[in-house]
Amino acid sequence: MIGVIVAHERDKPMLELCIQGILNNCKNIDRVVVISKNCLSPLAEWIDEAKFPFTYTDVSDIVGNTSRTGWYYQQLLKLYALDILQEEECLIVDADTIFLKPVEFKKDEKCLFNFGSEHHT
Repeated sequence: MIGVIVAHERDKPMLELCIQGILNNCKNIDRVVVISKNCLSPLAEWIDEAKFPFTYTDVSDIVGNTSRTGWYYQQLLKLYALDILQEEECLIVDADTIFLKPVEFKKDEKCLFNFGSEHHT
């Protein structure tokens, strides 16, 4: 399985911790890919946002240029990741998520969910 992170330049300070957390603690993850405008880390493969069939401007033209436009754009990048990467399954991870303990997301050909109780306003 592949780990996928959609990242922005502002995510760079946490990105390498995120990648290392996935590689060290997520079972069954063979490789990590970062989708971004520019290459942000040498620890993972990089996929240029330009390979996707839409741009930030396309999203902005549809939803308007608001404080949430970037969030919508990020969600679409995540949704299209499997098509662009030509993979059957992947683990999508936010760039500010750091796995500190071993975790498994697939066992006996079934997907597992791992819930957390944290809430940050």
